[in-house]
Amino acid sequence: ITALFRFYTVEFSGLLMTRKAITNLLSGLILPLAIMPQPLLWLAEASPFQAIVSIPASIYLEKLQGIAVWEAIAIQAAWALILGVAAHVLLKWSLRRLTIEGG
Repeated sequence: ITALFRFYTVEFSGLLMTRKAITNLLSGLILPLAIMPQPLLWLAEASPFQAIVSIPASIYLEKLQGIAVWEAIAIQAAWALILGVAAHVLLKWSLRRLTIEGG
């Protein structure tokens, strides 16, 4: 989805670095979710980014067991479906607005 902003911007590197910083923070890569302040923890738990580092680490360290593992995987699958549909819709909309000139 972030890459679709290339249709609308000339310089993309700033947005890419911002997305990477947010992803690293909310995934638990920079700061484990267990020690995050409550408002930031709520945001991280509501986002799909925890599936990048925090959930796999919790499964590996056996902090998630049994049905909780399958619930976490189901949430990851739901996020993948939601973001996939959103990316598809945004791509179709962006391509309709695209004008290529040249020869």
